[in-house]
Amino acid sequence: MDRMALGVQTREKADKQLVKALRRRGALPGVVYGQGKPDMLLSLDAKELGRLLTSRGQGLVDLRIDGGEKRELVMIRDVQRHPIDRTLRHVDFQRVAMDQPVDIELPLVITGEAPGVKTGGVLQVALRTVGVSGLPQHLPAHIAVDVSGLEMHEKLTVGDLQLPEGVQLRDDQDKVILSIVAPRAVVETGEAASAAGATDAAEEAPKTEE
Repeated sequence: MDRMALGVQTREKADKQLVKALRRRGALPGVVYGQGKPDMLLSLDAKELGRLLTSRGQGLVDLRIDGGEKRELVMIRDVQRHPIDRTLRHVDFQRVAMDQPVDIELPLVITGEAPGVKTGGVLQVALRTVGVSGLPQHLPAHIAVDVSGLEMHEKLTVGDLQLPEGVQLRDDQDKVILSIVAPRAVVETGEAASAAGATDAAEEAPKTEE
């Protein structure tokens, strides 16, 4: 897995007013932890982290702290977003060692064109990430899911994935990643979900006096 450089600055305390001030000027609070070292509070540019997440995902990051005075090799462990506008709110970095395996969720990227789609089927995706384990230098940025051999009513599971050498699965191999279904099956699934939602809403609606 390639390393991505990211400039950050240390901050002294987790003060709510300070965190609000950081966000007002486009910065983001964060923390580095792990490897038996003390936690380190950070601030960083929210847009820069956003670009990194969009282009590379949750890979190895070479943190350049306070202008490069210190460096930490980390992985992005958790990203918190605002529940409504989805803006970045906080990021957790975990220290890693090149000789110690790490557990991580890698994004699944669909490649190829399924014959089943060409004949009128619909590609239904059930899984967007997969849990794997391996040494940091063996972990790819993503896992490819090739659908070029998938016909109507066929599916791919986690066990069908082709992993790089040195990378092991942590997820159940029988878990379905995607499938090719007939258009009517998609409609029926949507109708069933809508009906279930309407029933739940009716049951949960507060009773009013007439």
